[in-house]
Amino acid sequence: MGTPSRCAGAAELRSFEWAVGTLDEPWDVVAKLDADLELNPCHFDFVLEQLRRDPRLGVAGAFLSDVAEDGATARFPSPRWHVRGATKFYRRECYEAIRPIPAHLGWDMIDEVAARRAGWRTGSFELPGGDTLHLRPTGGHDGRLRAFRRWGQCAWGYGAHPAFVLLGGLKRLRRRPYGVGGAAYVIGYLQAAVRRDPRAPRELRDFVRAEEARQVLAALAPRNAPPVFPAATKGMT
Repeated sequence: MGTPSRCAGAAELRSFEWAVGTLDEPWDVVAKLDADLELNPCHFDFVLEQLRRDPRLGVAGAFLSDVAEDGATARFPSPRWHVRGATKFYRRECYEAIRPIPAHLGWDMIDEVAARRAGWRTGSFELPGGDTLHLRPTGGHDGRLRAFRRWGQCAWGYGAHPAFVLLGGLKRLRRRPYGVGGAAYVIGYLQAAVRRDPRAPRELRDFVRAEEARQVLAALAPRNAPPVFPAATKGMT
């Protein structure tokens, strides 16, 4: 099984929530940023502008590009409605509505699922002039295979349906390390299921599965399907 994941206890979330709790000045938006980012100069201004434009945007962020060992950059594949844990901007009303965020693997999906369930929109945006750079790509600390397995554990944590996890494993077969990455993703989910790792509350898991069903329907019959995440995409630029 190897050593326990350094992310299993969501230490970064606990630290962030502790820091927010110490704020003694009024605030409207609070941001969580990882230390291994090279920020686009307009990162803050642009994301804050999206929040100003859309009063129902509760969780926002920017797309990130990973930096490989040879210096090459490539945007990490992520849907527009998802905000990566490395760059999270929370509107205060939304943040207070979704707390407490469960401090376990999958928290950075649980927060935005809870926000959409509460009627907020979530989304990532393209920054003018190029992406903010993620200098230590996911898996750079303890290996890509372990990262894929951890993503599977996260899927268990936020309540993904087993069939959707299998589809996700198939999709990830095309990412490096080809083939085995997708298998590691499914294995991580199964390991978490066998261990009965912590999960999101039932009502959030049901909401996740309803969103997954809309994603599948949109992929199979895009002309007839309802918007995948109507609360997440309306009003985005």
